[in-house]
Amino acid sequence: MTYLDDDTLLFTLFYGACIESVDLSVLSQPTTYAGQCGSQGSKYEGHRIHEVRMHHPTGILSLRENLVYFSTWAHSSVHVIESLTDQVSTLSTGIPRARMLTYDPYHHALLVAVDFGIMRVDPSDGSAVWLSGSTNSGSELSDFHNARFLFPVDTVVVSDTAIITSDHLNNR
Repeated sequence: MTYLDDDTLLFTLFYGACIESVDLSVLSQPTTYAGQCGSQGSKYEGHRIHEVRMHHPTGILSLRENLVYFSTWAHSSVHVIESLTDQVSTLSTGIPRARMLTYDPYHHALLVAVDFGIMRVDPSDGSAVWLSGSTNSGSELSDFHNARFLFPVDTVVVSDTAIITSDHLNNR
């Protein structure tokens, strides 16, 4: 979940294939913000938010009122919605089974929980690098860059040199 503005909460529907919003000022029923609820697909690039067809959207993050980032598990990618134009584009691909998104204000990057690790995505050009973990599963947590995660689910950036990550399948 993320706030679009002070009165609007956005959240993804994994099986519903869309992003919904709730107006908190009146506690409205959820309405479709982006995608076509119940209609999975893979139409992102150059489409308006209601024409987009998503496939298992997961994480969502609004950094400023005009940019909303969301990840898709099935297409292993991160997309961006330009709220001022209602246009959707793909920011980064090759993010294995992307799910959670958080912002690292110290490095001006998106952190994406993926199978077996965490990747850092540069929002200016979409370049992605492994921050921690690897493409191999594991359960040993040694130093952060070599940690072997199974299913990281949430990350909090604490400082420019520290983050806290929970790993669902490692029970940590």
